[in-house]
Amino acid sequence: MTVEAMKAASASEDVLLNKGFDDSLKATGQFPLTSSGISVLQVNMGKLCNQSCRHCHVDAGPERTEVMSRQTMELCLEVLKREKYPTVDITGGAPEMNPLYRWFVKSCVGLGCHVKTRTNLTILLEEGYEDLSIEKESFEEEKEEEETSAEEEVDEAEDESRGDFSYEEEPVESEFEEEEEANSGDDDDFPPFKKKKSK
Repeated sequence: MTVEAMKAASASEDVLLNKGFDDSLKATGQFPLTSSGISVLQVNMGKLCNQSCRHCHVDAGPERTEVMSRQTMELCLEVLKREKYPTVDITGGAPEMNPLYRWFVKSCVGLGCHVKTRTNLTILLEEGYEDLSIEKESFEEEKEEEETSAEEEVDEAEDESRGDFSYEEEPVESEFEEEEEANSGDDDDFPPFKKKKSK
């Protein structure tokens, strides 16, 4: 860095530290701030979860009863229809535990949205959720995916944070393989998932 560049950086830093917010933006060439648009609608489906994690910012857990109602979901769908946001980011709690989760995801996909589900992975091992696998081809054009809230690397504090042996129970993508036949399912309101099985 040249002497001139260092002086300019120092002067800019002084402005940022000693001036107001608008002046700081002007000094960095970012005034006025303008929105580039909204591309993601995040939907929290409730505080019900199969885990009780100390770090959870919504204090979710198995004993929580607050879940999003169908009426509220329908309002979200109205917003999606009107504003045409391309992506829906679903979170919780464990959003999969909301009884209307499957219906809501299908409805969002039906509007042409790309849907993300933030999952803790262990819910996929619970009874009644086996159809919700890591890899699935159940939605048209693969517009639904899952993102994990679990740590990518084993941490000694994992069990302390999420509960005993919770990390060991998290399914790993390589542990699943596709069946040749798709599960047809009995629910006409939700498309079938590919079944997975442990190797």
